Amino acid sequence: MSKDVTTVDETEQIQRRSNVVDIDRALRLRSVNGLSYAEIGEILGVSRQAVQKRVKPLLGDSSNDVHAFKKYKSDIVHAKQLEVMKALTPAKLKEASAFQLTGMFGILYDKARLEDGESTANVDVHTKVEEIKGNDAEMARLRAMLAEADGADNDG
Repeated sequence: MSKDVTTVDETEQIQRRSNVVDIDRALRLRSVNGLSYAEIGEILGVSRQAVQKRVKPLLGDSSNDVHAFKKYKSDIVHAKQLEVMKALTPAKLKEASAFQLTGMFGILYDKARLEDGESTANVDVHTKVEEIKGNDAEMARLRAMLAEADGADNDG
């Protein structure tokens, strides 16, 4: 192999030695997945200290926590929804009421839809049925008017 070509393994080794931290990914792993600095370091191929040195200052005060939360809010909501789904085991269903667990899931589902820009509106079936009945009545009235007008045209 040429000396100018660097393999993926060599690149990872260079990153580990140089402790280059992918800040965006590290913040997501910390904020969304709740991983420790050591776990993030292992995933990114850098030391725990390098991750902590770069990430902790960004999350060290509440204003930065809010910034990170805003940036990754949808991912955080989806991660929490997944936690709830994992909690829906037969054993947990016996411990907690289905109402409690499904209620929490529904709330998180709505939050995730909001974060993804999707509607959370429920369709009121009774209102829609009344609208259709009203439309049917209006159609019948218009048909009668057309029939009347058609009859007047035929008479003249």
